[in-house]
Amino acid sequence: MRLPVTCLLVGCMGLHLNSYAAPALFSDNAVAALDESVNTSPISEELVQVKLIDIVDKQGNINFPDKVRLNISADADLELVVINREQTINNVETIYGKVYDSRLDQFEEFSNAVFSLNHQTGKLTGFIETEHGKYNIVPVSKTLYRITKETKLDDIDPEYYQLGQPEAFNLANNPKIAASKRNEKGERDKKGNIIIDVFMGYSYDAAAMVGDINANAAMLVGTVNSGLKNSGIHNIKLRLIGTGKTSYNPGVVTSVLSDAEGWFAREIETLAPDFVGIIQKPTDAPGSAGGWGRMPGYVTVSGAGWNSVFRHEIGHNVGGGHCPWGKTRTNWRYAYGFDNGVSTTHMCGNELNYYSNPSLKDKSGEPMGRTADADMVRLWKERAAEISAHRTHTVPFPDGDDTDNGDNNGPDWPKPKPPKPPTDDDDDTDDCKPSESITGRAEELVACVPKKGLSSDWRRYYFIFVPENAKELSIQLKGGTGNANLFAGHSSKGWPSKTDHEYSSVSSDNNEKIIINNPKTRSYYHITISAEKPFEGVTLKAKY
Repeated sequence: MRLPVTCLLVGCMGLHLNSYAAPALFSDNAVAALDESVNTSPISEELVQVKLIDIVDKQGNINFPDKVRLNISADADLELVVINREQTINNVETIYGKVYDSRLDQFEEFSNAVFSLNHQTGKLTGFIETEHGKYNIVPVSKTLYRITKETKLDDIDPEYYQLGQPEAFNLANNPKIAASKRNEKGERDKKGNIIIDVFMGYSYDAAAMVGDINANAAMLVGTVNSGLKNSGIHNIKLRLIGTGKTSYNPGVVTSVLSDAEGWFAREIETLAPDFVGIIQKPTDAPGSAGGWGRMPGYVTVSGAGWNSVFRHEIGHNVGGGHCPWGKTRTNWRYAYGFDNGVSTTHMCGNELNYYSNPSLKDKSGEPMGRTADADMVRLWKERAAEISAHRTHTVPFPDGDDTDNGDNNGPDWPKPKPPKPPTDDDDDTDDCKPSESITGRAEELVACVPKKGLSSDWRRYYFIFVPENAKELSIQLKGGTGNANLFAGHSSKGWPSKTDHEYSSVSSDNNEKIIINNPKTRSYYHITISAEKPFEGVTLKAKY
């Protein structure tokens, strides 16, 4: 099977000033070695290690500047300007930027570079698209980086995998999706954005290739969000909610689409993602490709090292096809990518980070879509709400949920009703004043308002918002039968479990209590009730 990239391992250096106003990301001698390697060898194992200096503070933390010189190669020596930053899972920062590309001169706002910085591991990963090529920045260690130039794939997924997921898209047989179809509000944050949750699963082999799975996953999700904004969509967003690893690595083959949810069943049940993206190390297995995605569906598989493939396969999940003149038809006549002879969009050529949109024109003045058969922006807008409701999210939105009444006119803001005060049998809450619900969700635990009659033979999940000035968070479980244990932790750590938690209370009955001194305020804490033995009728309560 053809190797996915040409590459050289190089070190990320201390940033220095030269004729550029911005500091350089890589050492010029390392880049020179890269140019030589690209011209002479498909893969080089030589390591050139240069220490990070200017972008590392005295504590050893990386600070990515607002402007930086991307001296990737002799052809691609450009200045990157950061246009947006956002926090994702586990203290990973996603950084959106733009570099000069003559093909995009006509657009005032666009992003063609996405970096993700994992502040926990101190590793950086990135994907830069220019007229000179697509470049990947892959961490080998905190001081050693690999630059890869992505090889153009003639066919990412040459025959489509369009069996779809009929059990999910047959509205008559799926009441949940039918209800979502009737109420097209979808799952929205308080700003009114439709939020589609994504879980990314890596084989151990693929994880070794990408260097840092949390940073890589955030970057891949960022490429889709960047493409949506570039294409004129500003109220639909993919949200990375978790990552995982598996020993399975059959390669980039269609069987992964059926097997993946079994590999990560526990994570999917806990995190409730809408999309599941799988990254595999490419193999020589029959039917291998750059990626595959059900069309429509909720699962994709992409090869590690082909960072432009994920956004393409997600387009298939939404329901989009390749080029309008291709052999295979979609369920929506207008749901194809576009090649106008100058520019190609995600689903048809995948050269530019844009979904087809007939309202946009490229530098030559040609439209980047066609109303009749190449309008992926329309498809995204029509299907995003339904996709976001594929699974009810369990990971709270950072700023709470939208309380829109379902009319799609944006969020309405009725003041939440105060919770009912505790009853007489809550003996230790007499001095506790009920707070107000932040989200209105059934899974939200409100201070001084017990959750009663809880039962499970596995786990129950809740979250609580800790307000400013709270000095202590007390979480208590009691009553009922069986044996339930209590685990808790800050939401940035994910959902706590028996083997991975910050705080715990474990006993032979249901009388459990956790006290967190000086909790992080203005943020959420996650709570897991875990069944050591099946439990019934327990009460969960909290106060601060």
